[in-house]
Amino acid sequence: MKTKKIVAGSMPEAMTKVRHELGQNAVILHSKKVQTGGWLGFFKKPQIEVLATIDPYPHVSEKRTKPIKEKPTLRPTKGMELRPSTAKKHATEITWSNQARNQLPDWLQSVEKRLVQNGFASDQIDGVCQFLLKNWYNREKPDSSELMDWERIYFEGQLGKIPHGPAKLQHKIVVLVGPTGVGKTTTLAKLAADATVNQKQSVGFITFDTYRIGAIEQLKTYGEILDAPVMVAYSPEDVTQALEKLKDKDKVFIDTAGRNYREEGFVEELSRMLPDEKECVTYLVLSLTSKHDDMEQIYQNFRKIPINRFIFTKKDETSSYGAMFNMVDKHQLGVAYVTMGQDVPEDIVSSSTKSITNLLAQSRKLYG
Repeated sequence: MKTKKIVAGSMPEAMTKVRHELGQNAVILHSKKVQTGGWLGFFKKPQIEVLATIDPYPHVSEKRTKPIKEKPTLRPTKGMELRPSTAKKHATEITWSNQARNQLPDWLQSVEKRLVQNGFASDQIDGVCQFLLKNWYNREKPDSSELMDWERIYFEGQLGKIPHGPAKLQHKIVVLVGPTGVGKTTTLAKLAADATVNQKQSVGFITFDTYRIGAIEQLKTYGEILDAPVMVAYSPEDVTQALEKLKDKDKVFIDTAGRNYREEGFVEELSRMLPDEKECVTYLVLSLTSKHDDMEQIYQNFRKIPINRFIFTKKDETSSYGAMFNMVDKHQLGVAYVTMGQDVPEDIVSSSTKSITNLLAQSRKLYG
């Protein structure tokens, strides 16, 4: 594929040169503003630098006479075409098309394929690929380590906008909510064990999970090991009484039933059972083995309950973490902890921007 870099005083002048060099079927891959000429760093002139190639699908180009205004969507199909979206933003924005995707460099197509395999949402794939393409254009011949560094920079930039780790709230009550089977009770025990063993705090448990067979017995076993009382609540009044009995404890951990989270009545009932949101910190527990669509449905059903952070479980049962990144970025909600295995309290890690980025890097090695 013939590619040409052209510098001109304006975009119209650049387009004239592009057509002269490459013909009427030329396509702009990328453009940016540059400073050229001058003397000893002074009197430099602003210029437009474009990277252009020959469009293998000229009939597609002829139909598009107006700039595309919609947000680009990058999906796993063959062929790609890159054009400036508007004259004003031609130096910074790229519009993606599905008609000429084979114009993408092979390495970028591999990146896109891996992100799809990892469960990243299409808008996230857009963001990563555009970021990598702009860096590639500036660098022109990056090696594999540079590409990995650029990916890390992108993810750290997105994740760094959101606070991660345990919620920094001065509340003694910790509540875990989420569907059945994600490991809420075991996670609760890990948090309680950390408070008891590492922070030397006194703890107590309250459970609403009177539906799952063996749930109360499981929590009582943890209570005996940690020398922590376990209170069972069947109504909001029971919760109030239990909190009164545990008022001398440094931390109170509340385990909730999963049941069928798709039933609005269940979530409303759970909401009535919980203490006032000003008195507690609430974590939504999700399994990393779940698909993004399932996670999203769970979040939407529990959204009536104020959620402070996510907890993601079962890291040891998957190597794909795209869905976690999708949830964090879409809802701008941080990750408090990531858990793996059944060992209490060892198999739980407080999260940070760096630790989450490292998870994404692990999945990159598996597919890359």
